[in-house]
Amino acid sequence: MGIYKYLIVILVLIFPLSNEVYARPISWSGGSTFMYKTDSMKSSYYYHYSPLYRYSLGVEYVNDRHFNDQYFNLRGTYLLDRENTKSSQRNFYITGGLSTKSSDNFIYGIQGDWETRRLYSAISHTNQHTKTKDFSENLKRILKSKVHKFKIDGKYLMDIGMEQGALMGKVLKKIEEEWIKNNFKITKDQIKEIVKSNSN
Repeated sequence: MGIYKYLIVILVLIFPLSNEVYARPISWSGGSTFMYKTDSMKSSYYYHYSPLYRYSLGVEYVNDRHFNDQYFNLRGTYLLDRENTKSSQRNFYITGGLSTKSSDNFIYGIQGDWETRRLYSAISHTNQHTKTKDFSENLKRILKSKVHKFKIDGKYLMDIGMEQGALMGKVLKKIEEEWIKNNFKITKDQIKEIVKSNSN
């Protein structure tokens, strides 16, 4: 039996024991993903296709055992922001959709994930089956919110007089920590002070 056959047997044995299976909200360009989630209240089966790496379109079937109801959700997910480093990737997404549960039901929310070659973590907040007025107001809030981007880099430090070298990474980390601590704000004087105190 080849390695692929062993892998299929393992997946068949493990999958039914699993309570939830998580996957990325957007696949690679031209890729698709199938997701299954279940608990004591409901089960959902979700398939999406990603025409481009920036967005996916999908359909979800929900079997709500608690309310004895079944319905479909048509969903879309869009990549708002991505940051790549040498060892990891971080993504923020906005998601939304329509439900056949009733004509006045929507799905909307935000999702984020961070991954390395070995680790994957995700967080999401989704509102489901909300009235039109609430959906419009909350969507405006989500679209107005902004992702804070740290813009200080090695070139900036060299421009203010710091010499290039191994110490630069340590100084950049301290500047970023101070920036986060101060609600994503930092002055040029604060940066110079951090550079000065770490250059000795």
